[in-house]
Amino acid sequence: MEAKQQLQWLEEVLKKADSAEARGNQPWVVVAGHRPLYCSLERPTCSTEAASLRSILEPLLVRYRVDLYLASHVHAYERTFRTVNGSVCKADETEDSSCGPVNIVNGDSGEPSLQYEDMPARFTVKRHPGQPGYGELIVLNATAIEYRQLDATTGAVNDQFIMLKASSDDAELQENFLEAVGWLAFATALVTFTCGFVKWVHADGLKRRDEALRHLRTEIAVLSGMPLKVTGSPVEAQHLVGDASSGLH
Repeated sequence: MEAKQQLQWLEEVLKKADSAEARGNQPWVVVAGHRPLYCSLERPTCSTEAASLRSILEPLLVRYRVDLYLASHVHAYERTFRTVNGSVCKADETEDSSCGPVNIVNGDSGEPSLQYEDMPARFTVKRHPGQPGYGELIVLNATAIEYRQLDATTGAVNDQFIMLKASSDDAELQENFLEAVGWLAFATALVTFTCGFVKWVHADGLKRRDEALRHLRTEIAVLSGMPLKVTGSPVEAQHLVGDASSGLH
């Protein structure tokens, strides 16, 4: 099978695994390959070769929300944070994230064992030189899996971590909550605008009513010869008297 066909096959498998129906039955997606995508143990395996492989595979792993990528080849052990494009997604790799998978390089039992000299990378959580060992991946439930790296001689746990993810019910609840908050904000804005408009109309109506009554009283007073009693400023009073007097000609 050619590389292009292999890549097409992998995308079809991952796309199917990431469907809503498949995730409902098998929420965790783990991919295993021989060569690592991220490591800091030796060159060129962890430098140019890893970068070349990442450019091809990583977009698929991110697009279809792969949780864990398992590799070997390097005769030592290393675990990364969730990482994509060389950048760490979160400080805590146990939290759920669609950013990128956790990478584990486990070539512990390979010979000769690797005694590395390179410094760890910024994405490295833990690593150790090659020694007889093996890994255990335990699916606890739909929202948690555990990985342990064990010493094959003593049984000691050399590394251990738990990955968590939100359940589908939690995700749906969060989506419904955000939608409800959005509608509440819209309704609040609409009510605020409506109340403001009604208040403005009411105030304008009262002002017009008062002005009409004042004009009417002024005209009645002028016609009946009664002394005027005008409230308001002198300018308003002159305006009212002038309007009423002009109606007598």
